[in-house]
Amino acid sequence: MSRYRRAAAILTFTTLALLTNSGAAAQPRDAARLPHGVVASIKLGVGVAPLSVVSAFGSIWVSSHRATDLYRINPTNNHVVATIDIGQVSCGPIAAGLGQIWVTPCSDTLTLVRVAARTNRVVGRIHPTGIQVAFGARSAWLANTILGHGSIERISRSGKLQARIPVGSGPSAVAFGDGYVWNVNGDDGTLDKIDPKTNKVIARVRFVPPNSYGYLFFFAGRVWLSSGVAAAPTTWLANYDPKTRKTHTLRVQGKQLSQFGDQLATMGLGSLWIRTSNGIVSRIDPQTGGVLGSYPADADGGGGFLAVGHGALWIANFASDTIWRDRI
Repeated sequence: MSRYRRAAAILTFTTLALLTNSGAAAQPRDAARLPHGVVASIKLGVGVAPLSVVSAFGSIWVSSHRATDLYRINPTNNHVVATIDIGQVSCGPIAAGLGQIWVTPCSDTLTLVRVAARTNRVVGRIHPTGIQVAFGARSAWLANTILGHGSIERISRSGKLQARIPVGSGPSAVAFGDGYVWNVNGDDGTLDKIDPKTNKVIARVRFVPPNSYGYLFFFAGRVWLSSGVAAAPTTWLANYDPKTRKTHTLRVQGKQLSQFGDQLATMGLGSLWIRTSNGIVSRIDPQTGGVLGSYPADADGGGGFLAVGHGALWIANFASDTIWRDRI
């Protein structure tokens, strides 16, 4: 199994789970019966399996795992205002930057699709590619293990390769923060610090155990790795403080999701947000790991990613083909 496929395994858990569950997708609940705090349930196409959500360019964007559509939702009226056929399904988190939505692939496509927010049209594809995109220093950054060696690709707004930066073994996730690019090497668990001025690795530190895969993000002055597949009822969040050069771990209690198994954190309003069970999203204090509040998700939804924006929490319900909007 290639390094990419080992990293992508955390993203294709859904497919394996759904192969054992051939029943029809759950029907959306009647609006009058929605739990307290849910102000809208937005129905998407039947069987599309909404996966990742991002708030950007005045809209809410949603990828689909079992269809080839990217949805654009107007947060003013909660209506789908564009359905964009990108030609492939998605497995990882979609990203927003440089005026575009970047839709990450599954392991059988390996092509990152770029959609212009201004026109709602596909403007380019990058192949091969990694499973996460970060933005900073007027560029997009992504990890690549397809070419037989680990590297970070620096990509321009137009999709052109600007630099290929050698890194450690099995780069699997990338983030931008504090003026630097950060990359976690999944094979050995090291963290690379890359200077965008020189396109070179200027530091490498021990970060997480070997064979640790997940998603990297920069938040509250620290680099975070969300643990990916929840094989146990505890989700761990490793974080590295560049100032103290120390690594800490937060453990968040929850339940394994029934269909989509990734319990992945997102950030917003000074907090971390994690779906800790099918029907609950927890707001987490990044300093202590304590739960600051709980928000309803579709208990029949089988999991899905989250986004915070426009004063609301947006929740992808994988099995019921809906996006819930929770009041914060």
